[in-house]
Amino acid sequence: EKSVKLVSACLIGMAPSFPFSFLLIISFGSTIAIDYYIRTQAYGAKTGDSWNNAWGPDRIDDAVKNANASGTVYIRADEGNYTASSTNLYYGGGQIGKRVRIRGVDASLNPKLATFVGSRKSFVAPLNPETPTNASAFGGGTFLEIRGRSLEIAWLRFVNIGFVIAFGTNNVSDVLIENCDVYNVRSFVDGDATVWNITIRNVTGFGYSKKFIRFQAYSHDVLVENVVADSARQAYDNFAGGFVLDENAFDITVRGCWFLNGYDNQNNDSSKYWNSDGYSSERGNHDILIENSMASGWTDGGHDHKSENITLRNCSAWDNKRNYRLWGYTTMLYDCTSIQPHVRGGSGGQSHIYLNDNALATVIGGEFRHNDSRTRAYYLETASILTLIGVDEIFTGNASIGGNNYIVGGAKIVRLNATSSSVASSTSRRSTAASGTTSTVGTSRSLPSDATSRSNPTSSLAPNSTINTASNQSSDDIGNDVVSSSCRCAIATSVMAILSVAF
Repeated sequence: EKSVKLVSACLIGMAPSFPFSFLLIISFGSTIAIDYYIRTQAYGAKTGDSWNNAWGPDRIDDAVKNANASGTVYIRADEGNYTASSTNLYYGGGQIGKRVRIRGVDASLNPKLATFVGSRKSFVAPLNPETPTNASAFGGGTFLEIRGRSLEIAWLRFVNIGFVIAFGTNNVSDVLIENCDVYNVRSFVDGDATVWNITIRNVTGFGYSKKFIRFQAYSHDVLVENVVADSARQAYDNFAGGFVLDENAFDITVRGCWFLNGYDNQNNDSSKYWNSDGYSSERGNHDILIENSMASGWTDGGHDHKSENITLRNCSAWDNKRNYRLWGYTTMLYDCTSIQPHVRGGSGGQSHIYLNDNALATVIGGEFRHNDSRTRAYYLETASILTLIGVDEIFTGNASIGGNNYIVGGAKIVRLNATSSSVASSTSRRSTAASGTTSTVGTSRSLPSDATSRSNPTSSLAPNSTINTASNQSSDDIGNDVVSSSCRCAIATSVMAILSVAF
């Protein structure tokens, strides 16, 4: 096998003052796999066939085009950060089942995060995690625009960038993005093209102001798993979203993900409706599975779905205005948890489940709990129907199961063979398919032992995938190993803040 090897170098300078873009465009040539090595600057004979003859980062486009099927472009990660170039880079691709690989490595070819630093204004997370940051003028260009197929992108860190990866044309397929860290971006993966057979996994992010991951057009056969992304309340950029489906995307699976702390305040107008959802889908989307995932800290819905044939399984929603906002006719929730809805401002109140006009949703198993009398547990608009089967409803303090619901226009709640009882300062109901069963609780009840572990994806994250960002650290100063340790602290702080209000 012919093997041409290229070396890559890392630039340690400050973030550039201009936006940049890598365009990935498929080109077919020989099917012989060729490896290239990239370093922060060219070395030796500049042939790219070894670390001693490395190509510089301005040749990454050539490396990908020439690598052919199953070839690898190694990005040297232990020599400093890469500073973006103003030159557009045109990437090639492989063949179905034989992807071209782009990956960060050390000198011995062991996986290691190679860091690319862009021109987006640096970000320092506020000490108070509830404080929004005005990111409207943070800027930043597009880094990678994929216009090919059969690519793997792995072990890269992206810092101070606008749109990290964009799908720039229809028919992009067979793409794997994994083991990446993201800090201070507008969006991580986005684009308005029809793409398919896309996998994104083992990614951590901290600080984003638009959509962390979005699929549109007729995109399909998408898997997103083990992604943990905290928006860190970057605001004033027409609001953030965690995982977003739009237009007609379908056949989508999301597994083991956390999306946290999106913020919108309509330019500080408390009379308007504040948006920003953890997971959202639109009318044209269908056939969606979201499982073992969590949404927390959003100024609108933890989940906000208008799509059809959508299933949520073992999901948790905490501390969002409306933990589950549902609009469609075929929505199923299995063993999902809703804890302490929390409105941060704007019009509209807080609730566990909000059904819009004519919506139909069935909830089987799981647990809903709150201790705030302002919470309308279930908010049902005209002709909507909510069916509860085997759901633990634990509403303590001055909260109540029936009195705080909002049901209008012929909407109704159906509890199969349900019974209820009240005890002292607690009200509990368990709806069940087993006739005649009753569930009561005392003045308080601890969270189930698996309430967090079943929706915590970090156990299966790759070693590089721990989120990090120090509250007082400028993103310009982030090196190869700093982002990972501080973002984990920020995520832990967010979760602890949730637990402090949920009993």
